[in-house]
Amino acid sequence: MVTDHTIKQGRLGSTNRIIAHYIQPQLPYIGSAYKNKREPTEVERHGYRLLEQRIATRDEVYDAYKQTLRWVLDDVEELLQNIDVEKVVITSDHGEAFVEWKAYGHPEGFLHPVVRKVPWVETTAKDNHTREPNIEIKYNSVETDVEEHLRELGYR
Repeated sequence: MVTDHTIKQGRLGSTNRIIAHYIQPQLPYIGSAYKNKREPTEVERHGYRLLEQRIATRDEVYDAYKQTLRWVLDDVEELLQNIDVEKVVITSDHGEAFVEWKAYGHPEGFLHPVVRKVPWVETTAKDNHTREPNIEIKYNSVETDVEEHLRELGYR
């Protein structure tokens, strides 16, 4: 859905910047479950807790993480083949720990570089029209929702 909306918006050519926020690869790690049209396993749902309890291994949890990351990156790859953009940045808000300093995930205040180093990749995109989104973008409702939300927060 994010990819379709971003392709549609990108092809309109009416904006000079688009931010597409894909699912972050954090628990639950649902990539493999989604791809295989099944419910997530306990490891995919509760990886770190099971890892701490020694019910799951680091490899099992890390594999579930990588499957979710792959799911997202596959969609990003498809997006890059369906919009024309000179500069694309692929990034995240943080990394994930997998037993570094006996930590899992991204604990608050955790100073290890695997969490603190923010991934940053720059590339380009070329529209080869390999995907045709079948969606409708409604501008007025989005603008109204934003204005209404800002008013509710006291900014307007």
